[in-house]
Formats: sequence, structure tokens, C-alpha cells
Amino acid sequence: MFSATMDTGAERMAREFLQNPERVSIGEKAAPPPSIRQTICPVTLSQKSEVLLALLKRPEVESAIVFTRTRERTDRVAKTLKHHGLKAVAIHGDRSQGQRNAALAGFRRGTFRIMVATDVAARGLDIDGISHVINFDLPEESENYIHRIGRTARMRREGVAISLVTPDERIELGRIERAFG
Repeated sequence: MFSATMDTGAERMAREFLQNPERVSIGEKAAPPPSIRQTICPVTLSQKSEVLLALLKRPEVESAIVFTRTRERTDRVAKTLKHHGLKAVAIHGDRSQGQRNAALAGFRRGTFRIMVATDVAARGLDIDGISHVINFDLPEESENYIHRIGRTARMRREGVAISLVTPDERIELGRIERAFG
């Protein structure tokens, strides 16, 4: 098994199907770039949408990706943003490849200022000019956090990553804090 990144699901599968597996890591463990300002915003579940709207309406938010945990929540958050007059598009695994390509193209062109996404957009997307990443939901895997926030602060630019954290997400937050110091 070879992988650029290895989440816990892949590690479980390796333990289950491989005999005496060896893990080889090349390079240092990933760390958030220092050019990303990370902020935790404590909220209740009922406050999340209201706080998200307030953040996205700030003038310094030029272009943002909002990460959610589920496809259903992605669609719901995008619909709420559009209802409040924000130019947003949703992208997740239930969309066809054509729909995902169209959403990405519209986001890159600036037709949409906000992309609401599951972790399908956390890796491998190289989009210039994303000023903010907002974690509407914290990822289940700590490693996905670094991939998410890495969508901002590209090409030596500065970026902002804001995580809206409910009391129920304190375990995920603790994992992220321990993983990345």
C-alpha cells in the first residue's frame, strides 16, 4: 500500500489485510504553514449559521471555502448562504463530475465567492486567492484539518482559517491540537 497521506481508515485496513506491515514515512510530519492565522470560534450548534453569515459578510473575506462534514449539510449551508444574498456553490461526492467541474470553474472565475464543500475539496485543489477557510464542522480525521486549511495561504500569501467549534466537537478539537501542537 502506498499513499501520500494515510488516514486512520487506511491504517485499519492495512492492519486487517497485511501481515507484518512496515510503515515508511518520508519527510517531517505535516504542520500548518506559519502564514495561516488559525482561530477557534466557540459557538453553540444553533449559532453556527448566524456566525458563519457574519464572518462571510466581512469585507476582508475575498474568497472562502466553507468545509462541512456531510453532503446534506453542505447543500443546506450553501442554500442558507444563497438565501442571504451570498454567491455560494456546493461541491461534494454526490455531485456528478460535470457538476463538480462547473462549481470549481465558477469559483475560480469569481462567479461564486464562496464554495461550501466536504473533504472532497480538501486535497488536490490548487485555487489561487482563497483568503479564508472556515471549518463549519471540524473534520473527523485530524490530518484532514491540515489539508483543509492548506487551501488558503498559497504561493507565499497569508490566509485565515476559522473553526466554528461547538462543545460537542471538543474531542475533535483536542485531537487536532495534539496532532499539530
